[in-house]
Amino acid sequence: MSATPMLRSATLQDIPALAEAMVPAANFSIPGRNLGDELYDLEKDVQEARGNQPPGKIRTQFEEQMKMHNVWLAEVEAGVAGGIAWRDTVGCTPGEILSLFVHPRFHGRGIGTLLLHHAKKHALGHSLVTDGEVLMEVRCFEKNPRALKFYERGGFVRRESVVELVEEVGEYLALLVWLK
Repeated sequence: MSATPMLRSATLQDIPALAEAMVPAANFSIPGRNLGDELYDLEKDVQEARGNQPPGKIRTQFEEQMKMHNVWLAEVEAGVAGGIAWRDTVGCTPGEILSLFVHPRFHGRGIGTLLLHHAKKHALGHSLVTDGEVLMEVRCFEKNPRALKFYERGGFVRRESVVELVEEVGEYLALLVWLK
């Protein structure tokens, strides 16, 4: 692997490495909270199903995303630096970024932008047909100013009137959209 991030489709074998980037990124997302540590037990939540034990929460999340959606990762010499999962089903709904994360030690290197541009390019290549002007949407925590600014720089526009409460976290999500 080179210093330049390499993008590739994620596999089931990548789940532990994706989780090792995702949890610290979640810890960094809301100032004053360690959201990743609040929601996940990294060692337990990447485990495969064993006997009567179901698979871990993170493994289940990524397995479901890999079956139904696009999951890509960015690799650097040090390993997996970040990842993105998105849905871009052709139909009457816009595409949706389900998650985008970059390990904090790789922030500021353009990896998030590379992942976002890849998803947008893929969506355009599939000529999404939607019922409106929205090509792709993303939800992120209102208290995550870095993410809000990141998506706005990436061409997304915030829909001010749309917010959703994530009860598990006790925080609100803002909706941002990428328009035709």
